[in-house]
Amino acid sequence: MDWTDCNEVEAVPEKVSGAPVLRGTRMQADLVLDNHRVGLSAAEIANLYTLRTEQVQAVIDFAIRHSDA
Repeated sequence: MDWTDCNEVEAVPEKVSGAPVLRGTRMQADLVLDNHRVGLSAAEIANLYTLRTEQVQAVIDFAIRHSDA
C-alpha cells in the first residue's frame, strides 16, 4: 500500500528500517491493518499497543479508501 498521502503514517529510514509506521511511533501501519483484518476494532488495537484510537482509526479508514483492506 502507498501510504504517501496518509498524514498519520511516516517512513523514516532510521525507524524500523524505513517501514511505514504510525507517525511518532514504531508501530508498522501494516500490522495495524493485519489486526483489523482479524477482527479487532480500532479501540482494541489502540489499547493493545498503547496508541491513540483516533490515529489507528484514521489509518484503517485510509486503507479502506485506498485498497481492499
